[in-house]
Amino acid sequence: MRNSTSRILLIEDNELDARQMLKDLGGSDDFAVDRTADLAAARHALKGAFYDCILLDLSLPDSQGLVGIDALIGVDPDTPIVVLTGLDDPKTAEEAVARGAQDYLVKGSSTADTISRAIRYAIARHRVDSELRTTTELLEVMNERERIARDLHDTVIQQLFATGMSLQATAGQTETPARQNILEAVDGVDAAIRQLRETIFRLHSPTAQLSLAESIDDVATEARESLGFAPAVRVGDIGQLPAEIQTTVTAVVREGLANIARHARATAAEVSVSIDDHLLVLMIDDNGVGVGPQPLAPRELTGHGVPNMFARAEELDGSFHIGPGPGGGTCIEWKIPIR
Repeated sequence: MRNSTSRILLIEDNELDARQMLKDLGGSDDFAVDRTADLAAARHALKGAFYDCILLDLSLPDSQGLVGIDALIGVDPDTPIVVLTGLDDPKTAEEAVARGAQDYLVKGSSTADTISRAIRYAIARHRVDSELRTTTELLEVMNERERIARDLHDTVIQQLFATGMSLQATAGQTETPARQNILEAVDGVDAAIRQLRETIFRLHSPTAQLSLAESIDDVATEARESLGFAPAVRVGDIGQLPAEIQTTVTAVVREGLANIARHARATAAEVSVSIDDHLLVLMIDDNGVGVGPQPLAPRELTGHGVPNMFARAEELDGSFHIGPGPGGGTCIEWKIPIR
C-alpha cells in the first residue's frame, strides 16, 4: 500500500448490496472506496487512478461470470481482485482464484470484519506473488547470463586465442610490410580477449551494477596501455540511467578511445558526459593529428568503430558528429535524448 488508507474500487450494480458494502467499509479510516456499477466504468477508472484492491461482483450488466476477472487483469494486472457473488459455490471460488483473483466472498454471509480481513490479505498475498515473480524472473536472467558467460569462455575466447597464436606464427615467418599489419591484428585480438573476459566477469556478477562513471573509468583504464597515457574522464551529475543506455554509452566510449589509439597519435584525450536539456551529451576529444578542417559526413565514415558510434546514436534517435577539435586534434560529439 502507498499510504495508511487503502483505495478500493467496488464494482457492484445492485444498489442494496453496494450500500451495505459501503457501510461495512465506511466505518473504518483504513479504506477509501470508489464505486462503479458496470465493468466499462471500472476499466475507465483503473486507467485514471491507482487502487489497492478491487471488489468485483460477478453479475454485472456488461459482464457475467468469471470473464470480468480476465478483463480487469488485462487493464491492470497489478491490482488484486476479491470476487463478490451471491452463490456459495466452491467450484466457482476455485476457478476465480485460478484466473487470478485473490479471494472470494459470498454476499450476505460476510461481515465487515471478514471483508476487511479479505482485502488486507488479498493486498498482502498479491504483493508476495509479485515479489516471487520478480525473483523468479531475476533467477532466469541470472541463469541465462551464466550460460552466455560459459559459451563466451569455452568457445569464443578459445577461438580468438587460437587465431591470435596463428597470426603470431605467421608474423614470425614473414619480413614483408604486411608483418606490421599482422602484429596489429594480434594486438586487436588480445584486446578483444581482455574485453570478453571483463564482460564474462560482469555476467558472473550481475548484482555489482556499476555507475556510468565507474564503467567509463574502467574503459579508460583498459585503454591506457594501447593509448600510452591515461585519458581524463569527467562525468557530471547525470543520475541513474537505464541499463541499456549505460551499456551503449560505455560501448561508444570504448570505440572512441580505440579509434584514438589506432589513428590519432595523440598524447592526451578527454571523455566527458553531461545532461543538457533532456539530452545525454558524450564528448571525446584528443590532441592528435585530427581529421581535417571540416566535420565528416556519415558517408565519409570508414572502418568499423566510427560507423558503429554513428549507428548507435541513430538507433536511439540521437546524433553523432566528428570533426576538428577547438584546439586541434579530433572532437567526437555523441548525443541521445533521455526521456
